[in-house]
Amino acid sequence: MKSCLILLALLLLASAQCPGRAIPNSDKSKCLHLFVTKTDFLLADQMCRLIGGHLVSISNVEDNDIIQFLVREQLPRYTGRETAWTGGNNLLDYDSWTWTDGQPFNYTSEGSELTTAVPGFNCLVISAMGLWFQAECFRNESFLCATDSSMYDHIDSSLL
Repeated sequence: MKSCLILLALLLLASAQCPGRAIPNSDKSKCLHLFVTKTDFLLADQMCRLIGGHLVSISNVEDNDIIQFLVREQLPRYTGRETAWTGGNNLLDYDSWTWTDGQPFNYTSEGSELTTAVPGFNCLVISAMGLWFQAECFRNESFLCATDSSMYDHIDSSLL
């Protein structure tokens, strides 16, 4: 409980560079936006592109923990379901997983088992436990976008 409160305090202090309810990733290069609106994977990615980003990619345990916190703390009260789209998918090459933003797929959440052998389950959700699951891409889910935090540098912080 104490670690959750410390993480929450750090996230709130660090979020000054990101707009609204968005919070920074572990190196503060990205702002993470959780959208509770449920939609399919492809439309979620298009919506992220409209705000200048992509569905979130997860490259380390610290980012996974931050995203897990967002999903655990914000989704249940809005949707009753604790999973959200990430940018992970194997739509273009069924033999390998990729991120929609082109980042290398070199980290997998501990305890998550991804396979390329499950037909139709080609897109990736993250749970409130921080685990990743393969899902059917047409399923409606909440989603997480990542935008470059530098795009907000020119905005007066009192407006955020």
